Amino acid sequence: MTTSDAYTLLREAIATKRQAHFVYKGHRRETCPHAIGTGPNMNEQVLVYQFGGSSSSGGSIDRVADEQRWRCLALEEISQLTIEDGPWHTAANHTRKSTCLKWIDLEVKPASDDDL
Repeated sequence: MTTSDAYTLLREAIATKRQAHFVYKGHRRETCPHAIGTGPNMNEQVLVYQFGGSSSSGGSIDRVADEQRWRCLALEEISQLTIEDGPWHTAANHTRKSTCLKWIDLEVKPASDDDL
Protein backbone atom coordinates (compact mmCIF):
# COMPACT_ATOMS: atom_id res chain seq x y z
CA MET A 1 0.00 0.00 0.00
CA THR A 2 1.34 3.41 -0.94
CA THR A 3 1.16 6.49 1.26
CA SER A 4 -1.40 8.00 -1.14
CA ASP A 5 -3.56 4.85 -0.84
CA ALA A 6 -3.42 5.16 2.96
CA TYR A 7 -4.26 8.87 2.74
CA THR A 8 -7.31 8.18 0.56
CA LEU A 9 -8.61 5.41 2.86
CA LEU A 10 -8.03 7.38 6.07
CA ARG A 11 -9.65 10.47 4.60
CA GLU A 12 -12.70 8.37 3.71
CA ALA A 13 -12.78 6.92 7.24
CA ILE A 14 -12.78 10.44 8.70
CA ALA A 15 -15.55 11.60 6.36
CA THR A 16 -17.74 8.61 7.25
CA LYS A 17 -16.67 8.19 10.92
CA ARG A 18 -15.41 4.65 10.43
CA GLN A 19 -12.67 2.81 12.28
CA ALA A 20 -9.16 2.32 10.88
CA HIS A 21 -7.18 -0.79 11.85
CA PHE A 22 -3.51 -1.07 10.92
CA VAL A 23 0.04 -1.90 11.98
CA TYR A 24 2.26 0.99 13.05
CA LYS A 25 5.86 0.41 14.16
CA GLY A 26 5.15 -3.27 14.73
CA HIS A 27 2.01 -2.77 16.84
CA ARG A 28 -1.57 -3.52 15.82
CA ARG A 29 -3.71 -0.40 16.30
CA GLU A 30 -7.49 -0.07 16.39
CA THR A 31 -8.34 3.58 15.92
CA CYS A 32 -10.87 6.20 14.98
CA PRO A 33 -9.12 8.77 12.78
CA HIS A 34 -10.10 12.37 13.57
CA ALA A 35 -7.90 14.56 11.34
CA ILE A 36 -5.55 14.18 8.39
CA GLY A 37 -3.13 16.59 6.79
CA THR A 38 0.46 17.67 6.81
CA GLY A 39 2.77 17.93 9.80
CA PRO A 40 5.38 20.58 10.59
CA ASN A 41 7.94 18.75 8.41
CA MET A 42 5.45 18.61 5.50
CA ASN A 43 4.94 14.84 5.92
CA GLU A 44 1.43 13.39 5.72
CA GLN A 45 0.07 12.56 9.16
CA VAL A 46 -3.15 11.41 10.75
CA LEU A 47 -4.48 12.20 14.24
CA VAL A 48 -6.25 9.14 15.65
CA TYR A 49 -7.93 8.11 18.86
CA GLN A 50 -6.64 4.62 19.65
CA PHE A 51 -9.22 2.45 21.39
CA GLY A 52 -7.70 -1.01 20.94
CA GLY A 53 -4.54 -2.92 20.17
CA SER A 54 -1.12 -2.19 21.58
CA SER A 55 1.26 0.70 21.73
CA SER A 56 5.02 1.13 21.60
CA SER A 57 4.73 3.14 24.82
CA GLY A 58 3.81 0.14 26.91
CA GLY A 59 1.62 -2.78 25.95
CA SER A 60 -2.17 -2.83 25.87
CA ILE A 61 -3.98 0.42 25.20
CA ASP A 62 -6.54 -0.60 27.84
CA ARG A 63 -4.09 0.58 30.50
CA VAL A 64 -3.96 4.12 29.10
CA ALA A 65 -6.37 6.87 30.24
CA ASP A 66 -8.95 7.91 27.64
CA GLU A 67 -7.51 11.42 27.28
CA GLN A 68 -4.05 9.97 26.55
CA ARG A 69 -5.07 7.70 23.67
CA TRP A 70 -4.48 10.33 21.00
CA ARG A 71 -1.77 9.44 18.48
CA CYS A 72 -0.31 11.49 15.65
CA LEU A 73 1.09 9.03 13.13
CA ALA A 74 3.12 9.35 9.95
CA LEU A 75 1.30 7.72 7.05
CA GLU A 76 4.54 6.31 5.66
CA GLU A 77 4.79 4.02 8.73
CA ILE A 78 1.25 2.57 8.41
CA SER A 79 0.79 -0.91 6.91
CA GLN A 80 -2.00 -3.47 6.65
CA LEU A 81 -4.63 -0.72 6.77
CA THR A 82 -8.30 -1.66 6.72
CA ILE A 83 -11.36 0.51 7.24
CA GLU A 84 -14.03 -1.11 9.41
CA ASP A 85 -17.58 -0.46 10.53
CA GLY A 86 -18.04 -0.21 14.29
CA PRO A 87 -18.67 2.19 17.16
CA TRP A 88 -17.04 5.61 16.95
CA HIS A 89 -14.59 6.35 19.78
CA THR A 90 -13.28 9.71 20.95
CA ALA A 91 -12.39 11.50 24.19
CA ALA A 92 -13.71 14.58 25.94
CA ASN A 93 -10.47 16.45 25.25
CA HIS A 94 -10.96 16.27 21.46
CA THR A 95 -11.43 20.02 21.46
CA ARG A 96 -7.79 20.51 22.53
CA LYS A 97 -5.76 22.02 19.68
CA SER A 98 -3.50 19.50 17.99
CA THR A 99 0.07 20.57 17.31
CA CYS A 100 0.89 17.57 15.13
CA LEU A 101 -0.84 18.92 12.04
CA LYS A 102 0.28 22.20 10.54
CA TRP A 103 -2.27 21.99 7.72
CA ILE A 104 -5.54 20.06 8.18
CA ASP A 105 -7.18 18.65 5.06
CA LEU A 106 -10.19 17.09 6.83
CA GLU A 107 -11.22 16.62 10.44
CA VAL A 108 -14.10 15.36 12.53
CA LYS A 109 -15.50 18.32 14.40
CA PRO A 110 -16.24 17.71 18.08
CA ALA A 111 -19.91 17.70 19.05
CA SER A 112 -21.17 21.03 20.30
CA ASP A 113 -23.90 21.64 22.85
CA ASP A 114 -26.19 22.43 19.89
CA ASP A 115 -25.78 18.84 18.63
CA LEU A 116 -27.01 17.30 21.88
